[in-house]
Amino acid sequence: MVHPFYDRNISQPGERCRIHRSIERWQSFSEAPDRLHQALVGYSFTGAAPLHSAIGDGDEAYSYLSAFLATRAGGRLRFPDTQYYEHDGNDATTVETPLTFASAVCDMLPKSWDGTIRVFPALPSHWKDVRFDNLLADGGVAVSAELSGGRLVWLGFASRWKRRLRIVSPVLGELAQAPLEFALEPQVPRWLIRDD
Repeated sequence: MVHPFYDRNISQPGERCRIHRSIERWQSFSEAPDRLHQALVGYSFTGAAPLHSAIGDGDEAYSYLSAFLATRAGGRLRFPDTQYYEHDGNDATTVETPLTFASAVCDMLPKSWDGTIRVFPALPSHWKDVRFDNLLADGGVAVSAELSGGRLVWLGFASRWKRRLRIVSPVLGELAQAPLEFALEPQVPRWLIRDD
C-alpha cells in the first residue's frame, strides 16, 4: 500500500514508476483533474493528491486539490467547509473527503517511512513561503520548519524519547549535508538555523 503506510514507496527499486502507473490508471477515467466528470468525484481528487506527494510531485498533488475546489468536487460540493454529497440529492453528505483534503495538504510537508523523515518532500513549486509547527512524524517526532522566499530558514525536531534521526529534504542543502543524521535527546529540541 502506498498511502498512508508507504509499504510501497519511492525508496524501493522500480516503485516510483509502478506508483505513477497506478495513479494514471485510476485517473484515466477522467480527461483532466479540472474537467467536470461523473466517473471521479470527491476522494478521486483528495486521494490522488497524497499519491502524487508520495512520489515527490507536489505540483500535481496541488493540481488535484485545486481541481477539487475549482470544479466543486465534480459539481457536488455543497458547503464552504468542503462538505459534499456522493449521490443526487442532499441526504448523502460525506465527511471523509474533507478530512482527506486536509491530510493531503499535510502530506506535502513532513512525511516519514523506513526510518527517514522527509521535510518538504512534495511542495508545489509556487509555494515559496511555508511554515509548519510540530507536525508528527513516525515515532512521535515533532517536526517544525519554515521556508521563506523558497529558502529553508529553520528546521526543528523534538521527541519524548531518545532516538537517532535521519532527515532528507530537497531544501536541506543550505543548512546541512543530506541525508542528515543525528541523535535526539528526550525533551531537548534540536534546531538547524540559517545564519545569514
